[in-house]
Amino acid sequence: MTVGLEARVATLSTEKRRLLARRLDILRRPPDGPQPLPRGPGVATFRTSWAQERLWFLEQVAPGNAAYNVMGAFDLVGPLDLAVLQRSLDTLVARHESLRTTFASVDGVPLQVVSPTGSVRLRLRRAEAAAALRRDLDAPFDVTRGPLLRVTGYRLDAERHLIGVAMHHLISDAWSVSILARELSALYRAALDGGPTPLPAAALQYVDYAEWQRSKPHTDDHSATEYWRLQLRGTPYPVIPAGARLGGSGAAEVADLDAALVVGVRACMRRSGTTLFATTLAAWLVVLAERSGLDDVTVLSPVANRERPEVAGIIGFFVNLVALRVRVDDDPTFEALLDRVRGVVREALRHQSVPFERVLSALGVDRTLTRPPLTPFAFAVEHASVGVVDFPGVVTTVVPLEVTTSRTDLMLVVIERRDGISLRLEYDSRLYEPG
Repeated sequence: MTVGLEARVATLSTEKRRLLARRLDILRRPPDGPQPLPRGPGVATFRTSWAQERLWFLEQVAPGNAAYNVMGAFDLVGPLDLAVLQRSLDTLVARHESLRTTFASVDGVPLQVVSPTGSVRLRLRRAEAAAALRRDLDAPFDVTRGPLLRVTGYRLDAERHLIGVAMHHLISDAWSVSILARELSALYRAALDGGPTPLPAAALQYVDYAEWQRSKPHTDDHSATEYWRLQLRGTPYPVIPAGARLGGSGAAEVADLDAALVVGVRACMRRSGTTLFATTLAAWLVVLAERSGLDDVTVLSPVANRERPEVAGIIGFFVNLVALRVRVDDDPTFEALLDRVRGVVREALRHQSVPFERVLSALGVDRTLTRPPLTPFAFAVEHASVGVVDFPGVVTTVVPLEVTTSRTDLMLVVIERRDGISLRLEYDSRLYEPG
């Protein structure tokens, strides 16, 4: 029997032997140990993840909404080789299936459609750069036809270019932008030197994650889902002017914290043993409670949702939303509030793997398109150095982009830099004025 099995294995292709070895490796692991994500079947059509399904639904209601364009722009000064950059982009697209993915609907159910090949043509423009850059970044995507990655270059002179990158959120998130920048930089450097690709072959793709997530037994998340149901039931919703809103016109106010205040914030963090996230969230909750009149405040916050090491290097839409609910009805001191916030954040991160749509379903929240679900308030912390391309001999500067869209009513973004802290308050300009 053993000889017969070995003979049969020897007749398999290299790819099938590799997959068989992966399956055997899974079986060898202890049953209570962490299981690696399995590789999905080699077909072109796959189920979407829960997050993709949520965003796909919004896309059907308001197609081409630029609020779901993930974008960035760079000012490059130096000898940029556009032909090498194009080859590097082609390699990147071949490496990541997400960049070759479009979406179809069968009986109202969204599916990912992965093309076996694809490319993203680097378009070079000579128009007025600033105006053309913004138009190209905000241009809508056709999620059924693709491509859902767009890269445009603007030649300002012989050694200065602007590069604009836009992806639809269905195939990307902030973490993915960092992966794209890092890998594009490595591929460009290797191609410029005439060497082979420095990146190992991708073991898994986003469709594998989506298939794994869909195939997980619901019982796996039962305790985590129950946590959210108990934590968020009866969440009060602030009185906000109503109207037909589904992400659209937006604006932002930006401010740098002065040096003395930054020193004070960091001293507070050391004393209380809290992170920048928890410390600034506590301050934001104080403002929201005072302005809204609520003593029970909930904000939504995006989390990377990449706890599993297998997915750390995959471009795709992994980000999830967690709801952070903090009660201030007992008028706590700021130190007590910090401790409370720290506990809420810790528990939220422990249960972050439950898709936000499943949380809403467990709460019986009716998805309405006239207001954001659960709460109109959001909060995030960003790091300014994330997602910057690095090409040899080229000085790169991130081009700040004006906020023109909004995904919720009011969101505070804290940006941590080496030399300080900035705040960006994004808001729905149909509801609020700058004052």
